[in-house]
Amino acid sequence: MAATIIDGREVAAQVRADVAREVQAIADRGGRLPGLATILVGDDPASVIYVANKRKASAELGIADFHRQLPADSSQADVAGLIEALNADTGVSGILLQLPVPDGLDLSALQEVRARFLASRHRQRCDFSASHAGLGRSLLGAGMALGR
Repeated sequence: MAATIIDGREVAAQVRADVAREVQAIADRGGRLPGLATILVGDDPASVIYVANKRKASAELGIADFHRQLPADSSQADVAGLIEALNADTGVSGILLQLPVPDGLDLSALQEVRARFLASRHRQRCDFSASHAGLGRSLLGAGMALGR
């Protein structure tokens, strides 16, 4: 199978245009607009920039912003409680827990909290970790075939 070279910027622009049209169609029908919750624990400089860019892109698409930032010394219970609270918020369509989380937090346990609440209460939500593996799991879960 021959490799196909794609223009990543062109693909990204097309995806953004498609999402913006879908969000506008929801608004035109009077539906509930999607909302993205971003959780940043600590102040890792690269993570701050990454989350700011996600928030900016979401705003440009008409997606509601539910950003929360916690101090780096937040407890496991604080972060898990925030995930649970955001999941209970009907305006939130997806939750992005920015990685890395500070040392001392159990990322696997936080992802389990996120997955358990999303699966049991809001099946229509799309949720994945901000990583290549998380995105891959999300695409596979949506039935998309991934190739090399």
